[in-house]
Amino acid sequence: MTEQTPQQFRTSIRRTKEMLEEISGAPVLGFRAPSFSIVPGWEWALDVLIEEGYRYDSSLFPVRRPGGYGYPGGSPDPHWLERSGGVLLEIPPTTLQWCGMRLPAAGGAYFRLLPYSIVQGALRQCERRGVSGTFYIHPWEVDPEQPRIDVPWLTRVRHYGGLRRTARQLARLLSEFRFTAVRDTVARLSATHERRAAVA
Repeated sequence: MTEQTPQQFRTSIRRTKEMLEEISGAPVLGFRAPSFSIVPGWEWALDVLIEEGYRYDSSLFPVRRPGGYGYPGGSPDPHWLERSGGVLLEIPPTTLQWCGMRLPAAGGAYFRLLPYSIVQGALRQCERRGVSGTFYIHPWEVDPEQPRIDVPWLTRVRHYGGLRRTARQLARLLSEFRFTAVRDTVARLSATHERRAAVA
């Protein structure tokens, strides 16, 4: 994201949206920037998403992290972003509040490499706040036999570490929590937002 101009970004998301809609036969309503790379200073991307017909975004990871992503100070819960071109529902990746810090706990490498209790605790915190927690997993993360590519050691650990336990941990997570598709959460929050707007 941070290496694209606004026009390059627009061209990219328009092309991929059209391609995915053609393949799936369903509208593409949401976006997540690669590596959660909508960071402070790149909020113009949210305006482009609205203009291109997206209804929600899941890119603003409310953590402080060196190395290309993080949206410190962002809300940890789903919320509406009021932009000049309209509104966009932001569904941030789940985080764990611990000892005054906000830790990433939404899935991916965090799920594979960190103790299971971090994701579990983060989702329990969401339950207590009465909000939806967002969990993600990549299809390749349940394939420990995937081909190995020769990459730097840090990338190797981040990509291949913990693959053998992903399926087991995922089964446990699915037995402990009730999940739904993000489109259902978007529909519910949109209906509530529209009712409130009608009353106001």
